[in-house]
Amino acid sequence: MRVICSGQSGLNKQGYLEKVIQFCEAKGKKVNLYNIGDLMYGLDKKIPKGKILNLPYHELDKLCNLSYEEVLKESTKDSNCIINAHSTFRWCYGLFRAYDINIAKELKPDMFVTIIDNVYTIKDVLSKREDKFSKSFTLKDIMVWREEEITVSDIYAESCSSPDHLVPHFIVPKNSGPFIVYQLMFERQMKKIYSSFPISLVKNKRSIIKEIGNFKSLLKKYFIVFDPRTIDEKRVLDFIKSQIKSSNGGKIDTLLKSIRKREIEDIKNDIDGQIISRDFKLIEQSDFIIAYIPVDKEMPLISSGVERELEHGFRRGKEIFIICKEFKRLSPFDTRTATEIFPSFEKALTYFKERGFIIKR
Repeated sequence: MRVICSGQSGLNKQGYLEKVIQFCEAKGKKVNLYNIGDLMYGLDKKIPKGKILNLPYHELDKLCNLSYEEVLKESTKDSNCIINAHSTFRWCYGLFRAYDINIAKELKPDMFVTIIDNVYTIKDVLSKREDKFSKSFTLKDIMVWREEEITVSDIYAESCSSPDHLVPHFIVPKNSGPFIVYQLMFERQMKKIYSSFPISLVKNKRSIIKEIGNFKSLLKKYFIVFDPRTIDEKRVLDFIKSQIKSSNGGKIDTLLKSIRKREIEDIKNDIDGQIISRDFKLIEQSDFIIAYIPVDKEMPLISSGVERELEHGFRRGKEIFIICKEFKRLSPFDTRTATEIFPSFEKALTYFKERGFIIKR
């Protein structure tokens, strides 16, 4: 299994992937990690750390190609490896590709993965670096760069695919933890599901939030789960609505207070757009959707977001499964897309086992 893993600067992607490697080893799987950045610096030790993108493009391109040639040579004896790379570089207010499509084809990857994280977390990491260009990235720049990494990796994956061999590209939120990359590599027989549930509608209902947490924990025992809550940028909009007053005194509010108000205001439209776009991509990379509809005072709490997700999945040919103990009170607009509806997770689990959706590890 050969994986090309990309993601923008500021993720500490190498640290995350080292945890993936450790997780794989704990499960008895040997995986080698190739860090393209380290290989490039190793080819020219005169380049100061953090300055490699200052090189003329033709020199940078040469170092990059030589690094991939090294990976091609060394990885021939690997049963499993992860190549830690970028799809694009953003530097000196410009954008350029990180490697050639022909290189991607030569590597013959089995999978592309793009790691993503909250933009305010990336901003915090970049702002602490010494170089002025990292410090200059705005929240808007970071949002755009994240989309560029995803889009270019999509193009690479399509270019490496053939009519009889699809090379998938998965978006993986860093907050999902290292085990999800392990699952995508070594538990490919497991079903990939998108977990759908109301978020804004229940944010002040602690008992229901706990219910949803239990639901997600149960799902992870049986499936590879893509959880929309692992990117939490919606709270930026709550922060804006609070007129830059601390809403709960937490770490994120403190971090946002350190960012210029104009920067935060500039991304408020992008946040909603990217939430929809990203969640739809997570649905498209899943086999089906399992939606949990909690109940409050005997009434189902189904949000417009959940309804849109179910509709999108239905239009993409995905099977839709709803869990709601008061399912008879659901609207026909909610149930018409459903393959099956269950009053409890236990009933759903019995059905999934009968359908062969549950794979023994």
